[in-house]
Amino acid sequence: MEIQNDRIIIRGESYEGQEDPLEIVGELLESLGATLVDQTGFFVRDKPRYEKWIISNSNILLVFDSLIEGSYIVVNSDVSQDVVQAIKKNVNYVSLEGELQYHQVMLGDLANEKNLAKRLPFNQDHLTFIQRLALIFKSYDKNVFNIFQNALSHPSEGMRITTLCAFHYIWWLELKPLIRRVVREDNNEIIRRFASDIISYYEKPEPGVFMEKEIVPHWWSKCVNYKLELLNSRNNNESSIEDLDLPPFLNL
Repeated sequence: MEIQNDRIIIRGESYEGQEDPLEIVGELLESLGATLVDQTGFFVRDKPRYEKWIISNSNILLVFDSLIEGSYIVVNSDVSQDVVQAIKKNVNYVSLEGELQYHQVMLGDLANEKNLAKRLPFNQDHLTFIQRLALIFKSYDKNVFNIFQNALSHPSEGMRITTLCAFHYIWWLELKPLIRRVVREDNNEIIRRFASDIISYYEKPEPGVFMEKEIVPHWWSKCVNYKLELLNSRNNNESSIEDLDLPPFLNL
């Protein structure tokens, strides 16, 4: 398996009520001699926020993605390992081993088709787990593929559409047959249309991940808009938003 060595994913739940972990990293980078060269500013709520730093002619991006209410750090491959280790030493980050251990039961739930046959109850933590897996893995992994495959068959529309949103972090070619199956077979027209949109992006030279290949986060906006369309189709009642994992800035 190949892990996303260029992404350090912050374990956000460990910072509730504390200083923003990306501010901690920014202060650390400044102390290491890095220069802040571009930013949206972390006060922005209705789109992904980022800061771009340069250290020894190498880029580091600090990203807060309000679609998933999560933060991650994108480190160019030529950044000194001393800098990478200094970042990891100063933040609580998601490791593959820790994530799989923490979510061992959940992993079994989502990897086991028999559980899905029993209509596995929706669990909000499943969404976080799916998105973190997509952020962690760089290339195809069979076990993770099986988790994605079963998540796309989950009875919850929110689980299925959130899984499709998570794919914009990875763009594995191996996912295309799964997405095409959603286009053909999903019982929700909005989800089928979203999946069709994803397939069209595979034809672009660089489908991209926000702030790594895309300059404008148009894919991020698509995820939000399709989720909102799905919400509106449910008559926008309070109980209908629980499984959609919509960002808080929408004030729904």
